[in-house]
Amino acid sequence: MSWVDFSRRYHLKLEGGYRYLDSCGAFMIEAEESLDLIPSEDTKPTGARMEKPEQGVIVTLDASQINVQEEMSGSGDEAFVSLALTVGDLALRHVEPRSVAARTFRLSSFLPADTVEQAMSYTVEVNKARLTEWADRIGMSPSHQKLDYVFSSGSLDVNVVLSVTTFENITVQRLATRPRASKWQQKRAERFNLRADNLHVPAHHVVMLEVGISEFDPPSEGGKALFEQLRKIDRLIKETLPGKI
Repeated sequence: MSWVDFSRRYHLKLEGGYRYLDSCGAFMIEAEESLDLIPSEDTKPTGARMEKPEQGVIVTLDASQINVQEEMSGSGDEAFVSLALTVGDLALRHVEPRSVAARTFRLSSFLPADTVEQAMSYTVEVNKARLTEWADRIGMSPSHQKLDYVFSSGSLDVNVVLSVTTFENITVQRLATRPRASKWQQKRAERFNLRADNLHVPAHHVVMLEVGISEFDPPSEGGKALFEQLRKIDRLIKETLPGKI
């Protein structure tokens, strides 16, 4: 099996987002009405958390950051980027932070393995020459490695992480409505249960590749182009890696 898309993430780091305390409710109401997001849980003053559960989308907002994450969804890049940028613009309009310190997109994908040993061996093959030299000097055999690199150019940073991941406990939560539940509560439970019905992880042991790109002091425009640059980098990196375990 080849690389499997796992998640897409969008993150805005805010400075001076103090109006969050006054504007969070207005943001949640507009996000629910215009973007079809629903609250994940009872509203708390520590942060807003909303979801589009049938698509695996989670949105969080507080005084210092805006996050949009999508996991194991087949919606595609274009739909995710459109939603992420729309949520970000909506949150910025309500919170009115002093500035946006950084804009980040991150892609995660994985190669399934039959055993954890297979996944570990894959990471050794990626940098075998260097590891073999070290192993000879140390007098031990290489078992596995985690690669974590940062590349920089101007206002951009690219972070690449390759590691072994084990999904030890894959649990799927389902919601049941209480007696006398409102129509809104019943609809909310139906949407969350659609996510439970569709969620499937094809393996317990995987090699996880995470590629992220961050732009510091970003302009108000350019989010779509930044994601396209990330997707290109992700493809270029995968071309240098074995395509299967």
